[in-house]
Amino acid sequence: MLSALILTLLVALSIVAWWVVRSGVDGQEEDLLKTQVNQVSIVLQTDVEKVSLALGSLGPESKNLDAQANALRSDPGITIALVTKGQVVDAQGDVAAGPPQVRYDDGPALRQGEQLTGELAKIALAARPSLSATPVIDVAGKPYEVFSIVPSSVTVPGYVVMEVSEIFPSVRVPLEGPDHKLDISIYATTTVQRSQLLESSVGLKPLPQPTASVVMRFDLIEWDLVGGANSPLLGTAAQVTPWIVLGVGILLAVGLSFTVEALMRRQRYTAAVVAQREAELAEEKKMSLRNERLAALGEFATVVGHELRNPLGAAINALFLQRMELSGKVDEGSLRHLGLAEAQIERATKLSEDLIAYMREREIVTSNVEIEQLFGEVLESAPPPPGIEVSVHAPVHVTADPNLLKQVMTNILINAYQAMDRGGTIEVNASE
Repeated sequence: MLSALILTLLVALSIVAWWVVRSGVDGQEEDLLKTQVNQVSIVLQTDVEKVSLALGSLGPESKNLDAQANALRSDPGITIALVTKGQVVDAQGDVAAGPPQVRYDDGPALRQGEQLTGELAKIALAARPSLSATPVIDVAGKPYEVFSIVPSSVTVPGYVVMEVSEIFPSVRVPLEGPDHKLDISIYATTTVQRSQLLESSVGLKPLPQPTASVVMRFDLIEWDLVGGANSPLLGTAAQVTPWIVLGVGILLAVGLSFTVEALMRRQRYTAAVVAQREAELAEEKKMSLRNERLAALGEFATVVGHELRNPLGAAINALFLQRMELSGKVDEGSLRHLGLAEAQIERATKLSEDLIAYMREREIVTSNVEIEQLFGEVLESAPPPPGIEVSVHAPVHVTADPNLLKQVMTNILINAYQAMDRGGTIEVNASE
């Protein structure tokens, strides 16, 4: 019971320790994830700043406009365009009100001389000296992201530089370098919207959980960056540590519970042995007291036997003399009574002698004994009473102590006499 309680308690403590360590590792993992997503946001902000500077440096007066625009086209799907907010009405570049018109383009999305309509026209008309970016829009059935800025290098008002980029959200763009353990998705809005996905390292698949989110802001641009770790940022060892703590705790719990159980079994066994030994000692003490009492009783019986034998002998002698003196002077009935008293005194004497002999330690002396002859001697010392006859047929020789065997036969014969109140015949048979 105690070992089971200890096992349960230690396993519970191991689970608590596992949860604490696991929570700490998860917390550190989340903090590191947020830090790395912030770092990616800073890198992205730097890239957007470079785009802002590059687009802001373009204009109708720029030298090598083709080379600068081509240098900005990092992808064939990007179009760099110089757009007027209205129609140019004189050679000095004065612009009158009118629809936005492409004055220069480098890329597939727009054509020189094309008048912009719809969302593109709105973007051109709303351009500011700060870089802005639109949500994902549809242009000719394809998703696009549009940057716009009024270039700072233009001395003639009314010009806007636009970068129109086709979006491929299903294409995976994995991160490289120190951020290779991250998967990042960039959205053109401040919230996660599948339709506003600009770029992702996992394509259209969901990011690994958990994720961290940060809003990247630059000028008029606000993008949502969401990142998740595709492998443990703290390393495999940190992820395994909680399980090691749990495993070691459970092993210690099992080992300690087995140790406690073994000690308890040993204690129970020791207690049982001690109890058994105490019982044996109690029994030995009891037997010792009994033997002492028996020894004392034996000594007392020997003393009593000795003390009784002398007066009983004197009484027998006195009765014998009295019978001899009264012989011929009294009737047969009186003599018979004297004989009966003499027989009973002889019996008492015999009992005292037997008592002394029983309590006296003696060495057994064996010899070749003829049973029938020995039983004849028994009959002489213990003749049958009137009405009882004894028939002996025992032509057998045995090796035994004749005195002890004679005493045993005498006792058996006297018991038989006492059991035959109505008389009868006692048959004694022996065979090898």
